[in-house]
Amino acid sequence: AARHWLRAGRRSVEQSANAEAIAHLEAGLRALADAEPCAERAQLELLLQTELGMPSIAVHGYAAPKTWQCWERARSLAHSLNEREHLARASYGLWAANASKGQMRDALAMAESVLDVARQLADTGMQVVGQRVRGLTRLLMGDLPAADADLAAMLAAYDPAAHRDLGFRFGQNPRVAAHAVQGLLRCLQGRDAEALACRTASFAEAAELRHANSMAYAYAYGGCIPALVRGDVPEVERVSALLIEVSTRHGMALWHAYGQLGRGWLLAQAAKDASQAAEGAAVMAAALDACAA
Repeated sequence: AARHWLRAGRRSVEQSANAEAIAHLEAGLRALADAEPCAERAQLELLLQTELGMPSIAVHGYAAPKTWQCWERARSLAHSLNEREHLARASYGLWAANASKGQMRDALAMAESVLDVARQLADTGMQVVGQRVRGLTRLLMGDLPAADADLAAMLAAYDPAAHRDLGFRFGQNPRVAAHAVQGLLRCLQGRDAEALACRTASFAEAAELRHANSMAYAYAYGGCIPALVRGDVPEVERVSALLIEVSTRHGMALWHAYGQLGRGWLLAQAAKDASQAAEGAAVMAAALDACAA
C-alpha cells in the first residue's frame, strides 16, 4: 500500500498538485506505521519522506515545522542507510530551511554538503543544484562576486536534456532559479538592463517547463523583488498579480505572501492620504506575517 501511495504522490508532484501529493505521501507513511522494523521499511520511509519535502515547501513553506521535520527525518534515514543521493536531497531541504530563517552559516554548510555528495557520486545534476544554492547563499551573505561566480558556473554546466527534471526533485528548476537570482544580483549592482534580461530568461524557461513552483520562484526572485528594489511601479503591479494568480491556483502560501507584499507596496505608493497609506502598510504587515508563518 505504501508503495502505491508513493507512486500516486510522485504523479501529483509532477502535476504541481501539491496538496494532493502531500495527502498521498502522508497516507503512505501511515500505511507503514504498523510494519515491522526492517531495512525495507526504512528504505520506503526514506523515499516517502524525501518525496514529501518538495510539496511541503510549496504548500507550507521552506522552514515550516512540517517541512523541517520531514527533512530532518529523511537526513537521519539517509545517514543510517548510506543513501548519499537522498542525503543530498535532505541537505538541500535543510539548506532552504536555514536560509529562510536567516541562519546563513548553517545554510552554507548544507549547500557544501550537497556539493560534497555531488563530487562523491560524480552527479552533474546534484552539482548544478549545489552551485545554485551556494550562489544564492553567498548573495544573501553579501558576497556578490562569489555568488556571481557560482551562478555563472551553474548555468554553464546546466544540460537541458539531462537536468530538466531537477525541478521535481529539488523544488524548482535550477536554471530558472539561477536566472532569477542573477536578475536580483544585477539589480543590486545597478545593472538594470542585464537584470531585466535575466528576468526575461527566467520567465520564459519557467513557462516552457510548466512547473508551478519554478514559475512562482521566477516571479518572486526574478520579477517582484528586483522591481521593488528599483521602485518600478508598473512591473511590481504586473508581476505581483501573476504571483498571486499562480500561487492561488496551486495553493502555495509562501508565494502568495510575496505577491501580497507587492500589492501592499503598490497601495502605499498610490496613497493620497494617511488612511490609504495605512491600508497599504497593513497589507504589507499581513504579508510579512504570512511569510514568517
